[in-house]
Amino acid sequence: MNDALQIEEMTAKAQGARHSLELQSIRGIAALAVLLHHCSFYYKYDPDLKYFAEILINAHAAVVLFFVLSGYVLSTSISRSAMSASNFSGFYVRRIARIFPALYIGVAMALLYVAIFQNHPIPDIVSPWWPAEHRQFPDNRHIVLTLAGISTGLALPLWTLLIEICASALLPWLLLALSYKKWMIWPLSAIYSAIVLYAGPGWHAVPLYFSGFLFGTAIAISPPALKSGHILIALIGITLLWFGRLLFNASFTVDYHNAAATVCEGLGAMLFISAIVHQKDGYAILRHPALVWLGDISYSLYLVHMSILGIIAGLGTEIFRLPIMTEGGLPATLVLMPSTAAATIVLSALIYRFVELPMISVGKRLAHRVERTVAGRRPQVAITQ
Repeated sequence: MNDALQIEEMTAKAQGARHSLELQSIRGIAALAVLLHHCSFYYKYDPDLKYFAEILINAHAAVVLFFVLSGYVLSTSISRSAMSASNFSGFYVRRIARIFPALYIGVAMALLYVAIFQNHPIPDIVSPWWPAEHRQFPDNRHIVLTLAGISTGLALPLWTLLIEICASALLPWLLLALSYKKWMIWPLSAIYSAIVLYAGPGWHAVPLYFSGFLFGTAIAISPPALKSGHILIALIGITLLWFGRLLFNASFTVDYHNAAATVCEGLGAMLFISAIVHQKDGYAILRHPALVWLGDISYSLYLVHMSILGIIAGLGTEIFRLPIMTEGGLPATLVLMPSTAAATIVLSALIYRFVELPMISVGKRLAHRVERTVAGRRPQVAITQ
């Protein structure tokens, strides 16, 4: 616990004013939900039970929550400074230092999984959700694209990271455009969501999930007035976020990127986060050190969990052929969940302490240098916030 508190102190110092214990805890819970959801998908077992697991451990809702949280936190951070070329440059430097070092560890873990199991055919007990390309080395082009956060066939949830990268690039300019009339974010979000719903499944994931960042930005720059009823709003929000997908009969396997379900979950996340931001005293449990610490390590946890899942499942089912992991999908799943969670949390804590935190500090120092350099080369146009 002392180590967790020490790491949390370092995190608060690194993140500065935008650090929120409650939101950090939510991020950690969401990352853990994604891990458990993926574990529940690896093996074949009773379809009705798997459907129940899909609903109860809704990874899609957790991912949408990530995007709304990122939209809120990044917009809050950007809007605290003047809108200028130097500040935008510093923001991009900090994002690069925040995103890519841990990504490279995730890529290394995914390649380790390939190195161990590339010559092993996937056994029948494994569900089709785990594709064969996770066990194939990508060619040089795809390795470069993977390291850039763009493309992968590895056991790495990179599609969400691509959305995060694109949104990080766009948000400063969106906030610049909204500087004079911040309330315009609300009609903009509504119009954008309507376009997403009209376009339906034809939209690529990046524009579809950017709606979540818009919802988060709306909370940050033009917060709704929630003078009372925050507990009810939080309950409505978490219900729409976690179970709203059922309203549209959207399958996790066939219709994963359902536009209506995505917008509904985004609205739920927006209500939930708004309630917490406006009345933090009502959510003391989210300030528990263990939950906050889980949030601190959540990015690494999210990046490496699929590789660890694959390694543990492969070792237990194919290499050592443990009876409990070879004779039935449900017992194997019940072993896979806690073992993957434990191993991932330990590794993620190490990555966070020795890779993420140092690189956040490096990013801040480089950002200050870049900001001074850019400010010295051109006149700065600052827009009053």
